[in-house]
This record gives sequence, structure tokens and C-alpha cells, in this order.
Amino acid sequence: MEIRPLLGTDAPAIHQSLLGDPEVAPWFRSSGPFTLAECEEMVTRKVAHRTVHQFGWSLGWEGETCVGWSVAQYCIVDGVSEVEIGWTLARSYWRRGIASRLGQHALTEVTSLGLRSVVAYTREDNVASRGVMIKLGMSYEKNFDFDGEPHVLYRKPLAKS
Repeated sequence: MEIRPLLGTDAPAIHQSLLGDPEVAPWFRSSGPFTLAECEEMVTRKVAHRTVHQFGWSLGWEGETCVGWSVAQYCIVDGVSEVEIGWTLARSYWRRGIASRLGQHALTEVTSLGLRSVVAYTREDNVASRGVMIKLGMSYEKNFDFDGEPHVLYRKPLAKS
């Protein structure tokens, strides 16, 4: 698998392999798959994040097929700016260890930033993603509600404060 930074032209691949899939999209929202236009808007925001911060989303590819993404981005947790890492896979690539590779890619991308820690979160019932968090050396921190759904937050210390 090749992992490379997200490009402004990647929305169709994300829509086809990930957010347009009725089995992948519910992990992100209950209203169903994303439209191509929504994917284009998201890609524009994520490419801008990388341009400004020099880290961000990357895509995993097998040949011409987008198999998933790796997330490294700023987020807000309890009113504090944090760096979040994450991953999402195309359905046909679930349960193959690829999420761990994408998560490790995100972690590697932010380790040189001098951060005290990184966070990751998922819905409480996403056992697979929680397993990746543990494989990456993250520890459970708390439960919280996000968009009306129960979620869990994990954290990994990176540097001594």
C-alpha cells in the first residue's frame, strides 16, 4: 500500500471507496452516505489544513483504488486544542491490519511536532477502531457525546512536559 498526502483531486476516490458507501458513512453520521459535493468540500478543507499546518490527511492506495485515509489534524477537546489521529477504511479492506498502518502513519507524521500527546476518538461501539488505538499505544481516557452519539476518547503521551 502506498500512502500519500491528500490532493485536491481526491474527492471522487473518497466518495467512491469511503464516504459514499452506505456501510462506511454511518460511522460518521446517521443521515446516510455523503454526496460527491460534500466530499469535495471536505477535501478542500483538509487540503487547506495541510497547507497551513504542514501535516494532515493522507490516502492509502493499492494501485488505482483508495483503500482508506490517515488523519492528523487539529481538533478541540474540552475547549483545548489537540492533535487528533485517525483512520478510515474501505469496506473491502476491513479486518486486514491496514487501519493500524494508517494510524501509525498519522502518528509518525506528528511525532516531530513536540506535542505532549495526541488523541483519537470513535463511537463507543466501534470495537475495531478501539483495537487500533490500543495497538498504537493509546489509553482510554473518557466517554463523551459527539453529535448525539456515545463516543470514547483515547490518548497517547508523546513527550515529557
